[in-house]
Amino acid sequence: MPENLFTVNNWYEKDSYGKRISTKPINFYLPIEDKGKVIILGKEYQKSDIFKYLAGIKKDSSAEIIINTTIFYIPTEAASLPWLTVKENLEVLNKLNTTFTEIEIKNAIEQVGLSDYENYIPQYKNSGFRFRILLARAILLKSEVVLIENVFSLLDPLTNDELLRLINKISSDNKTTFIIKN
Repeated sequence: MPENLFTVNNWYEKDSYGKRISTKPINFYLPIEDKGKVIILGKEYQKSDIFKYLAGIKKDSSAEIIINTTIFYIPTEAASLPWLTVKENLEVLNKLNTTFTEIEIKNAIEQVGLSDYENYIPQYKNSGFRFRILLARAILLKSEVVLIENVFSLLDPLTNDELLRLINKISSDNKTTFIIKN
């Protein structure tokens, strides 16, 4: 069994053009026993780059990135498919070589507090609503690590607090580690 959920070795800070601006490599890891909620502090662009490398969105040939877990990435602008219902937004995962039962989908919808909105089209809903849909996807995919970009800066304080409580519950219930960039 691996010791770390992920490890990053020899990562160098780069500017927006990809030019290396640090002379010393950055190395970091997340041990398995530290599962829970983690907040990453640092320069804004560093944190965004690290999240994108871990999620596989961005590549870095100089860094060694070892991932021993399933990672789900939630960008700042939490995106759902606005023309599909909440349920259909989860069923779309079945087109990605996975198969989820009606019960699993219903359970994920319940866990994020959208039971009454299962057949609702989220086209004009706020970021908090769309964020819940992405959390439900992470639950369905049994993601051990969920990387959350700066979603909370877009939310009002009440919704922010409500979603942080939801993350705490999901973290406990599903043994999921949330890494929040703030």
